[in-house]
Amino acid sequence: MESLKLQLDDTNHKRRLDQTIAEMCPGLSRRKIRDIIGLGGCYINRKRVRKNAKLLSPGDVIELAWWDDEITRLRKTPSLISKDSILYEDSEIVAINKPGQLPSQETKTQAVFHVAAQLNEFYKSQNETTKARLVHRLDRDTTGVMVLAKTKSAYSKLSNLFAKGTLTKVYHGITSGALDTEDNHWTISCPLGPIRPSQGRVYPDPKRGKKAETEVTTIRNNDNYQLIEAIPKTGRTHQIRAHLESIDLPLINDDHYGGERVPRLTGKKFFLHARSLTIPYWKTNRSLIIQAPYPNHFDEAIESLNL
Repeated sequence: MESLKLQLDDTNHKRRLDQTIAEMCPGLSRRKIRDIIGLGGCYINRKRVRKNAKLLSPGDVIELAWWDDEITRLRKTPSLISKDSILYEDSEIVAINKPGQLPSQETKTQAVFHVAAQLNEFYKSQNETTKARLVHRLDRDTTGVMVLAKTKSAYSKLSNLFAKGTLTKVYHGITSGALDTEDNHWTISCPLGPIRPSQGRVYPDPKRGKKAETEVTTIRNNDNYQLIEAIPKTGRTHQIRAHLESIDLPLINDDHYGGERVPRLTGKKFFLHARSLTIPYWKTNRSLIIQAPYPNHFDEAIESLNL
């Protein structure tokens, strides 16, 4: 991540934000400055500002933060969610097949490329006034089922279901390695500590960590790789990824958790997919099962690795 911090003096009084940054940072092009501001990576006195023409005051502090790949994505692919992304929808909820490399919520560098913003931008393009609200999260590179609320009542009910753990979440993943056991189903019980921001990961912490439990089943395997199903019984950050690493079955291409970088499966994507979500749905008084097909890179990996 690139970042800059600028302190204004009296000469910057009532000047436009984009013009002032351009004058103080000649190394940044006008276009790049507009892109950073438009993405949401500009802050004035720690408050996010997305207006190029914002007028500044004496003593204002401007902070910029950006990733070049996000700026490239903004220019090439302004929309990441389309009609084909929607798996289920009614008047209260909407479920999507989240693409990889899309954060669940806004980050320090941007407020455009996250699930709710992208979905609501799609609704806007269809002249709909729907405003979907985020209820739960998936990691940035995890693909698959996400459900969002379309009403305040649905948001409250879904939040309660997730808090109580009364939904069933099923994930599929591709791992490297093989367990020295004849069993194809096992339970991983390993307390996990908090995420370490500087490392972007969590670690097992038997003494002070929070309880974490994941059921894992082998779907198919060979001598080097496995296609697995994982059902988290608790909801800790990076739980499945950390648990798989703890038994020497890391997800391939998952650099933070010791995953093997498979040369023929290039790119930044790792292989964890939220395959299905089962909701005890109040609207029908029946279980609603929502399933997401694999993304292309997942299907290609299964074929390439002979799984």
